[in-house]
Amino acid sequence: MSRAHPGLPTALKDRWQEDIIEPEVEVSPQGTIAISDAPGTGYRIREDLIKKLTVREETDRIEPGQEFDVDPPDGGDYRLVRRAALPNEGAIDWLLACPHKDFFLPIDSESTDTL
Repeated sequence: MSRAHPGLPTALKDRWQEDIIEPEVEVSPQGTIAISDAPGTGYRIREDLIKKLTVREETDRIEPGQEFDVDPPDGGDYRLVRRAALPNEGAIDWLLACPHKDFFLPIDSESTDTL
């Protein structure tokens, strides 16, 4: 058993329309909350409700194949810095993957500047 917060003498369900966790937290008349025997906290976060109530969602836009440099920690936090893609990176693989064979043949040159 755990002590209830002194500022919450009544049932927690009276404080909001829907709770973001399941099962509902129940406060006994003595102001205690029973501790679950389940692993972890014994509560499940209702991600469906979180998404419904989210005003703004930010994504990191990390995609497979991208490369990053790791900045050294500054105060304990690591920072990933996305490496800039080279111009036309992947163009050769894309052309070679063309379903119509012999459409594109690579040449034995490091550069097209001399063609």
